[in-house]
Amino acid sequence: MAQTYWHEKILKHQGFFNKRILQYVPISKLGEGSFGRVILAEHQNSKAHVAIKIINKAKIAQAFEANGQEFIELELSQRLSKLNCDNLVMVFETFEDEDNYCIVTELLQAGDLFKYVCQQPD
Repeated sequence: MAQTYWHEKILKHQGFFNKRILQYVPISKLGEGSFGRVILAEHQNSKAHVAIKIINKAKIAQAFEANGQEFIELELSQRLSKLNCDNLVMVFETFEDEDNYCIVTELLQAGDLFKYVCQQPD
């Protein structure tokens, strides 16, 4: 754990994490929520379309400090990315910069999960 922490600190200092987001070309905004937004993007090398959830660190800190909770979505996404389950969205990578957490996932063609659930019959 400590080794990973120092490894990531070195990569951040070298600007590696900032360069990772540049691998993706934004196409359009898919949605927006209280803590950030989701964009449709294309990976420059593979040309694959992905969804990138961009979560604002300042908004997260403010909300979670007020509730006394810890933000665990990034860690959960990293753990879920190691699973191969048909019922979970595939997480390709997670990273962060000074202001945001980024979660890169497969693009699901059905659209917004909340809207889908609301459209289902009772």
